[in-house]
Amino acid sequence: MAVPVKKVAVVTGANQGLGFALVRNLCKTLGESTDVYLTARNEQRGTNAVQILKDEGLNPKFHLLDIDDVASIQTLATFLKENYGGVDYFISNAGARIDKETPQSEQIEAFIKTNNHGTYHIIKHISPLFREGTFCSCSQRIRYFGWSR
Repeated sequence: MAVPVKKVAVVTGANQGLGFALVRNLCKTLGESTDVYLTARNEQRGTNAVQILKDEGLNPKFHLLDIDDVASIQTLATFLKENYGGVDYFISNAGARIDKETPQSEQIEAFIKTNNHGTYHIIKHISPLFREGTFCSCSQRIRYFGWSR
């Protein structure tokens, strides 16, 4: 008889704001039955966020992830496949913002790279790991994913 694999939830861009709140709520809601991963592109900010939640009595885990870097996405996908065999909950929250103080023309390339290309790559590499009934939410809009399973 196969040993059941523990469920896993992943939230990208989760060291602050909405992503951080989502990790907090998932930890409270799912409890010890699911490992909840807070991901961030900055290791120090990510581990600091995890520590804040641990100080609240929660047990999130950290994984480094920069959605602008395909190798970083592939590293996460390999980790999830090897350690969990799939993904049960996935919330793609990472994204770039437009700063009011900087001309938009100086920000648009990075904005598109993160919010369009990065989100495309995260879905392309993580969605093959979705189990039957996986909950997935992407805060960035992509009209065409361009891949098939």
